[in-house]
Amino acid sequence: MNLRTKVILAATSFVALTACENAHAQPSSYPSKQVRLIVPTAPAGVTDNIGRLLAQKLTEQMGQTVVVENRPGANGNIAAEAVAKSAPDGYTVFIGTIGVMSINPFVYKQVGYDPVRDFAPISQLVLFSNVLVTHPSLPVTTLAELISHAKARPGKLSYSSSGSGGSPHMAMALFLNMVGLDIAHIPYKGSAPAIADLLSGQVQLAFGDPIVTIPHVRAGRLRALAVSGASRIEIAPEIPTVAEAGLPGYVVQGWLSLVGPAGMPPEIVRRINAEVLKAFADPGMRETLRRLGATPDAGSPEVLRDYIAQEIRKWSTLVRAEKITAQ
Repeated sequence: MNLRTKVILAATSFVALTACENAHAQPSSYPSKQVRLIVPTAPAGVTDNIGRLLAQKLTEQMGQTVVVENRPGANGNIAAEAVAKSAPDGYTVFIGTIGVMSINPFVYKQVGYDPVRDFAPISQLVLFSNVLVTHPSLPVTTLAELISHAKARPGKLSYSSSGSGGSPHMAMALFLNMVGLDIAHIPYKGSAPAIADLLSGQVQLAFGDPIVTIPHVRAGRLRALAVSGASRIEIAPEIPTVAEAGLPGYVVQGWLSLVGPAGMPPEIVRRINAEVLKAFADPGMRETLRRLGATPDAGSPEVLRDYIAQEIRKWSTLVRAEKITAQ
């Protein structure tokens, strides 16, 4: 049985991730030392920004420093594997992205971890949309015009992404699948070079983080056509959703979660979950997240477990249909 089949079977059977208590952990005294929050991206960008906001709030609330450790590479696989192999004592936790937790195992031949069996779900954190942007030289101002332009020029256009399997890539892959367009994918190692080549006109379009793309839209360096989520975003409410712009049924929302290594004591999982819920109930925190283009979505470990299983089913189907592989 290959890894991809194992992942789906594990997800759909809802394997219990918060397993028996680790004999060396001391839940009653937690936390008694510094906690590491592993972020699977480079500094800056929505994942890092949200990770640092969370770390600051947890530090204030728990009385112990929560330090952010950035471990970028392989669309999060490097960081995820390291966390999966860490001691399940609550002193190493991880920002699980949509790519790491539900897409990468189907895109990469080897990822070094199982997103269901190797992690203990703690809480969902945020949902966020990507913005479909084009270079101003592309003669389109609406989604309908883009579709018409691209259909008349199969294989002539290209789009950038922050890497194979990330939410910007999958947002475009689903769009192309639903519309039947032939646009070449040019993956990059991160959002910065992907947007840089879009700004220079090396590629013609991309889905990207709102905090990265909207300033360029405001300055006239890019043109925004639509947002990928179910609703418009607060920082740019004038931009329609893809569904509103003419493609009903299309919804792609990136998401971030908080997980730890499998086998964490249930008492520690519950403690961290309670602190996350408290942090996300803070009005200042919620407003800051909205300014970043993110929607707060903290909840229980059980809800996160079920959501990961749902996302695995969704994205594994698309990856197979489109024969998407890491490039």
